Amino acid sequence: MEVISSDDIEIGGDDDYLCAMLIGDGKVGKTFTVLKTCVQPVFVINCDKKSALRGARRHGLKFQATKNVVKTAAEMDLALRTAKYKVVEEGFKTVLLDTLSNYGKSLIREMKATRVTRDRTPDTRRAWGDFGDIIIDQVERLIDLPANVIINCHYIQQVDEAGGKKTEHGRVPLLQGRAAKVIPGMMDDIIYMKKAIKGSPPKGVRIFVTSEDGVYGAGGRSVDVSEMPASIKRFMREAGMLPPLEKKK
Repeated sequence: MEVISSDDIEIGGDDDYLCAMLIGDGKVGKTFTVLKTCVQPVFVINCDKKSALRGARRHGLKFQATKNVVKTAAEMDLALRTAKYKVVEEGFKTVLLDTLSNYGKSLIREMKATRVTRDRTPDTRRAWGDFGDIIIDQVERLIDLPANVIINCHYIQQVDEAGGKKTEHGRVPLLQGRAAKVIPGMMDDIIYMKKAIKGSPPKGVRIFVTSEDGVYGAGGRSVDVSEMPASIKRFMREAGMLPPLEKKK
């Protein structure tokens, strides 16, 4: 087995890609924010609605996307092959999957409808097992692409009420089964996005959280990014993963 030392690990090289999950409520602006700040060109795997990208289009943002909404395992396999072609053959720099939570809901419906026993009754155990295997494998293939990968996802608040005590354990991606725990661990950064009213006069702003208390809270590995390309820094700064630039005096 070949061994390397820490000095051999390159920081800021051509393969220093962003691998992030952006979690937040519906309609908080996840898709628009990513498309506005990510490294171009960008390819979108649309698992939401056909209308999901209209807002970004109205604002003049440029992207390519799957023509139809991706719902089944076979459709996702095709979308991943297309994404690989866009990255490897056409030089696309970013792939956005929007949203993984919607795809997960569609995929588990497909699994329950197609996994049956010999007497044609639903095989729930097999359905859930295949669901986990398929969605985890597909996300792994996505993040293995030589490009910046961003996954949008809705979330739920994890709460434990055992023993008469209510304990919050952070925000969990809105995924079914073991995928909810496995997939976040595959990402380098998990960013929580929310809206708030700030300033005087008050106005709506987007807030990004990258570290908080909780078992499954947002967090990241992207700490020393001084040598990252400026385009990647821009996304990370917009996402709260880097401090804002100081204004010139």
